[in-house]
Amino acid sequence: MKNPWKKYIERLYLSDKNGYFLFDNKIFYKKDIYEKILIFSDVLQSLHIKKGDFIYISLTSNLPFLISFFSCLHVGAIPILNNENKKNETGLAVKLSITHNKEDSNILWNEDSYSIINYNRNTNKVNNYSKSSFFIHTSGSTNKSKCIGINYKNIKYNIKLHKFLNFKNYPLYSILPWSHIFGLFFDLFLPLYFRINIHRVSNPLDIFSQKKYEPFYINGVPLFFEEIFRKNREPFLRKVRGGVVGGARISSFLSKKLNGSMLRVGYGQTEATPGIFMGKKGEFSEGFLGRDIGVQFKIKKDILYIKGKNIFLESIMGGKIVSHSHKRWVNTLDICKTKKRKFYYIGRSDFSFKLKNGKMVFPEELESNLLEKLKFDSPLLLFENREGRLILMVDKKLENKKDLILDTLPSYLRVENIKIIFVSEWSKDSKGNLKRNYMVENFGTLEG
Repeated sequence: MKNPWKKYIERLYLSDKNGYFLFDNKIFYKKDIYEKILIFSDVLQSLHIKKGDFIYISLTSNLPFLISFFSCLHVGAIPILNNENKKNETGLAVKLSITHNKEDSNILWNEDSYSIINYNRNTNKVNNYSKSSFFIHTSGSTNKSKCIGINYKNIKYNIKLHKFLNFKNYPLYSILPWSHIFGLFFDLFLPLYFRINIHRVSNPLDIFSQKKYEPFYINGVPLFFEEIFRKNREPFLRKVRGGVVGGARISSFLSKKLNGSMLRVGYGQTEATPGIFMGKKGEFSEGFLGRDIGVQFKIKKDILYIKGKNIFLESIMGGKIVSHSHKRWVNTLDICKTKKRKFYYIGRSDFSFKLKNGKMVFPEELESNLLEKLKFDSPLLLFENREGRLILMVDKKLENKKDLILDTLPSYLRVENIKIIFVSEWSKDSKGNLKRNYMVENFGTLEG
């Protein structure tokens, strides 16, 4: 079997001689990147790394990672991208852990000298062959780690879905981290198929200071676009295209601001990349996930299921690769409602619970309604503890609003002897989402 990536990696240079990646205002031309890929590919081959070997790479949003990743694909090796944005003891940005011929070793690559250092280290073995081109570790919105496999056909099918974007020579601004499956897809694979240039910035709001490079296409999570409005940059969004990844996190405030824009909104499920193209341009409402474009969707007992060629179903579990059929329906565990082929997010089924009277409670929906009625900016978190008692976590600065909160609760919750605790710190992930599992498991230590 031939290596399908080789011709597309070569296209980085061959089809776009003036193309570039912009990392924090420093330009790296694609032809130079391609030359570095060839050099490092030779390094990998000198270590007898061949097609089908598994290579662990620490995910970092920088040039060495980009070259390492493409070099692995170029020689047919299978990168396993580990979402640990840490430097090793040598201070280098990239660490490749190679499992080859049952011998464990690490390769540390210095971008300038291409020096190789080997030392012993125990690594997790992936002990059966994969059809995937690469894997990526991700925690997703539930903060439960999983490793998703992505194959060549997945990427090719997604590119086919995105051809209508007509990128031409416009730059694509990267706001999403590469540890985010959408960010990895757009930044690293669209340049292989389209003649576009990528702009990466450490601080997303730096895009406004780059007058030389007029933004045209931007992808980002809802938190980023809310920050734009806080900086009074609303006119900016009227002329750019792109997507808001994660419709479940779109607030009523943001939906009103974005209504009528050129942006699209869509589902942020880890296993499906076409998410931001599910909605029509400028179609926004709170919790709106989009329409059934690209993948098939259905709702069964209020749970959203997805199926399609662009779903990433192969996964690593306990060191073994588990393959799933693309013909089967995947339970997303997301509770959704549908209206005229539109999907609306209600909450996670693994966060819901049943009251003594048999009524099901979807805490995320309830929290959103409470915040809107109370006009609070701080988060609320409702859950059931191990003893079956309802706990409502409220920001400590609202301690004097306890009576108002109790009066605003639905009547079926007031009779449940609910306990309100006040916390001074809220644990959130890099996308601004509340780490519900962490907060629930540690609520006893967070009180006060």
